Amino acid sequence: MDAITQDFARHARALGREQRALSAHAAMPVTLSATIGGPLDAQRLQRALCRVAARHPATGLVFGRVEGLRGLRQHFAGALPAWSAAGPDQGTPETALRAALQVLDDNRAQLTLTAHPLAADGPSLVTLLRELAQAYANDTAPASEAPLPYADYLDWTDGLAQENTEAGAGYWQAVRERLAGLDAPRLPWQRAGNANAALSAQCVELPAAEAAAVAAWAAALGQPLAHALQAAWWLLLARLDPAAAFGAGWVHDCRDDFDVLAGAVGRYEALLPVAVQPDMAAPFADWLAAFGAQLQQHLDWREHCPAEASADAAARVGFYCSGPASMQWWRGELHWRADAPRALLPGLALALQVHVEDGTPRQLVLHHADGIHGANAMACLLDQYRTLLQTLRATPATAVGAVPLATAAERARADAMHAPALHVGAQMLPQRLAHWASERPHAPALSAPGLQLSYAGLARAVDAVARQLPALGLRPGKPVGLLLPRSGELVVALLAVMRAGAPYLPLDPAWPPQRRAQILADAGATLVLTDLARAPSAGPLPHADIAALLAADNHAGSNQALPVPDAAQLAYVLYTSGSTGTPKGVAITHGQLLNYAAASGQALRLDRCQRFGLTSTVAADLGNTTLFGALWHGACLCVAEEADMQHAAAFVAFLAREHVDCLKIVPSHLDALLDDDTAPLPLPPHATIVLGGEAASAALLQRLHVRMPQARLCNHYGPTETTVGILVHDAGRAADAVDAPLPLTQVLANCEAHVRTATGQLAAVGETGELYLGGAQLCAGYLGGAAAGTAFVAHPERPGQHLYRSGDLARYLPRGGIELIGRADHQIKVRGFRIECGEVEQALAALPGVRQAVVMLAAPAGGVPQLATWIVPDGATATDAAALRNALRPALAERLPEAMIPALWFAVPALPRLPNGKVDRRALAQAAAAGPAPSGPAGTAREPASELEALLLDQLRDLLGAPGLAVHDDLFEAGGHSLLVIKLVARIRKLLKLEIAPAVVFDAPDAAALARALRNASPDPDGLETLAGLQRQLAAMSPEARAALRASATANATA
Repeated sequence: MDAITQDFARHARALGREQRALSAHAAMPVTLSATIGGPLDAQRLQRALCRVAARHPATGLVFGRVEGLRGLRQHFAGALPAWSAAGPDQGTPETALRAALQVLDDNRAQLTLTAHPLAADGPSLVTLLRELAQAYANDTAPASEAPLPYADYLDWTDGLAQENTEAGAGYWQAVRERLAGLDAPRLPWQRAGNANAALSAQCVELPAAEAAAVAAWAAALGQPLAHALQAAWWLLLARLDPAAAFGAGWVHDCRDDFDVLAGAVGRYEALLPVAVQPDMAAPFADWLAAFGAQLQQHLDWREHCPAEASADAAARVGFYCSGPASMQWWRGELHWRADAPRALLPGLALALQVHVEDGTPRQLVLHHADGIHGANAMACLLDQYRTLLQTLRATPATAVGAVPLATAAERARADAMHAPALHVGAQMLPQRLAHWASERPHAPALSAPGLQLSYAGLARAVDAVARQLPALGLRPGKPVGLLLPRSGELVVALLAVMRAGAPYLPLDPAWPPQRRAQILADAGATLVLTDLARAPSAGPLPHADIAALLAADNHAGSNQALPVPDAAQLAYVLYTSGSTGTPKGVAITHGQLLNYAAASGQALRLDRCQRFGLTSTVAADLGNTTLFGALWHGACLCVAEEADMQHAAAFVAFLAREHVDCLKIVPSHLDALLDDDTAPLPLPPHATIVLGGEAASAALLQRLHVRMPQARLCNHYGPTETTVGILVHDAGRAADAVDAPLPLTQVLANCEAHVRTATGQLAAVGETGELYLGGAQLCAGYLGGAAAGTAFVAHPERPGQHLYRSGDLARYLPRGGIELIGRADHQIKVRGFRIECGEVEQALAALPGVRQAVVMLAAPAGGVPQLATWIVPDGATATDAAALRNALRPALAERLPEAMIPALWFAVPALPRLPNGKVDRRALAQAAAAGPAPSGPAGTAREPASELEALLLDQLRDLLGAPGLAVHDDLFEAGGHSLLVIKLVARIRKLLKLEIAPAVVFDAPDAAALARALRNASPDPDGLETLAGLQRQLAAMSPEARAALRASATANATA
């Protein structure tokens, strides 16, 4: 051991608490640069720096390690500051303080002070610079009394830490336990990224008058300014983070608490952990008092705080109140100017720093890691903080949960989403058909299997059918049921009903007869149009065969005048899932439909499209975008049969056959139709794809990027009550639309959409609220006066008008637009179908053997979210989940559509309850997520008997997310559905080179039965078995082995 090492070991002492907390980041120096104007003597400046450093022993610290002792040690060695005339360099100085002088021109230079982070913090460098300017001017040491030396501070705090050790340790242990279950606030725009990356900064200056008003407000509250500013910051983040509480970090400088430490140099700043949980029903003064008490308790026990107290993730968001943001002095002939060092404590990914000058907050600086918090979001957040300070001053008695956060800029952006007013004219859709029949009689209007009509031909067919309907039972204003599959005849029928002065009521043929009868009765329908195949199930109402009506003499009664609909008359009625267990009829008028056709055509730029594909059921209004879009623009409506939408190859064939250039479809359905294929879709370069009904996944957008890169993608949203939808987003080319979820950026003309908080205020960017909708497309209510509950509310700004509470939770985005994030109630969407869980619960509760039932989405461990039900059976009913499902599912299928049948079934002896007696749905979801999916259908499981069975079982397990599925387990009882069948058929085609129809899977819904069906369909069953075995071997290989095999095969093929 050399003499220097021995001397260090002899004088070395332990680090202080603030130093120990920072020791892992000892390689991150603290710097401060100042510009000096005027004639400068470098040697005089160096002498002045040595005089100043001599007043502060921390500048002479040396750090190192001592053999046999853990961690860094320090020695007050009195080392002189290092001096360089070559400008600043990088890295941590070996001495505690280094100065670098760089001459910029004849009368200007830049001085950079660099300190070891364990020897000095940012405010210490400000003190050194201020004293240096005075010492240079006087050419003597500063005359004022030196502050308490850093070594004495360390001794003082060490002594305090030895007092009340048990109580101090107990306090911080309680703090640690409280914080153990809290995460850092998670803000809505937050991304995964490097929290330790260099921080960017957003700044805003507060005018003197505004700063003085904030200081006066804090004084009136009886709390220190720094406490009030910090409490407001945490309140803002609590409003943006839906979690009940979070942990964070408070950058505290103890020099602010003790006069004896004023102007001291050393490491005094520390990051103290705080727990944030404002009472949203209380005013800010109450929250400030409670939070201020927490801060004061922290200060009372500060010396006992463990160095690692703020080392966890919860401290990655912080608050810091510091001195002026910039400084300048005239000392003699020199003008000194410097910006305060932005040397936040390491580990913070987001922190608000408030620079206080003369007791008022003059500058707000938001430090953020760009990879986690984007610049646009941070600019919004800083503006929100400033706005919050203003509203807290203006509304001191308001509960903090009701204080408006939205800034003036955010209000302007929300208003700018609304398209300018559009005059849609007085020509209703039936008249629009007549217009095109006159203007372009020979243009194609309808293309469907077995029915090709020009506009003149379509108008004649519609009028001919319309004239026959009154004699069959149609009554003006009374709904006419349409029990027809998606077809050309259905299009003629619905147009004819509207032309005859009645609203059409679509009935999905897949619905159970009981549901159809219930809807027809509730709607007061007087007639049903159907076909011969479905006539026996049309019910007791008068019904007519649409084919017979079309075949009737087109000239019969041609002179009979047909009514001209006005805007207030009903155009159609659609039934949605009802929260009371009873479906509700939504009545849409001709005026509302007219506005939708015109405004959506404008917003989605549908005038460039010529052939619109109708690919979804008209029993929901998703398909109305293309149905009425084609009619409005004088384009051709191309109708897809059911088979066209059940098979990827058939879908591609439909697109190619009909030359479709506009398509509206549910994302999950499109995803299924694109499964396991990379060939480009036969769409023209100008094609428009409108996605609606649910959010598009990132995986789907990536597939569209590959298969239709030139097509234009649009996102579309709106509940049935608003006539199809009133929000859209033009995402541009599929090749460029890679970010999911797609936002919604434009409100249709003459419509209204705002995100509002629970108190009715406009939500701020990032704040979760409910989407309120209104305007020209909002229906007046539900048919027959069905209870609307709180869904329709009075418009707060427009007397006599109403808004619809959609129940959809949403938030405004920093870059503009709206993002949907879930449901405010228990209504959900499954494969694009809107489902009210309450209706399914009501249907289950009505079944024999069911005492109680809860329905919601759940995702078993390793699985995807599916509709699930928890049932409390009565004493006579089987308590095994599989047996219960087998007993109840058939009866439920008689009452509800397939999409509303739960995929997961749980039998429980009792439902968990909250203290208020309500069902604890979160507990049910957590239990489902923690365990495997419910057991498969009852029966004896066996191993696959062949390679083909094994391969099919592998695919079913993967698609269902059910690793426990057995060879005889029914895929539909295990949660399968029609879209999954499409994906399975695509995999069979890819893996086994065998083309089958989806109907084969429906007829053989388990691995064993499907294997038999495939053998029967294959011309070479033995070859099929061999191929299945090879595919399983290939799947079991490592990626490297598969790559080697492909390389070998390629080499052999080219040899």
